[in-house]
Amino acid sequence: MQRAGGVITESVYRAEGDPNLVMVSHQFSSFSAAHDFFASPALGDAMWRAGVEEGTVRIEFFEDA
Repeated sequence: MQRAGGVITESVYRAEGDPNLVMVSHQFSSFSAAHDFFASPALGDAMWRAGVEEGTVRIEFFEDA
């Protein structure tokens, strides 16, 4: 799903002392690809099936400096 959604690279991190606090980083070729990926209903379904609580998700978009 990630490759089909335009994800180039990904990383997953857990906070020290709290394995339930997770940061996921994805790299895309463009902001447009990133916005399309995160707007996908399929992504929401996958996150729900994985046990991600909707109210705990924070999505931010950054560019290389």
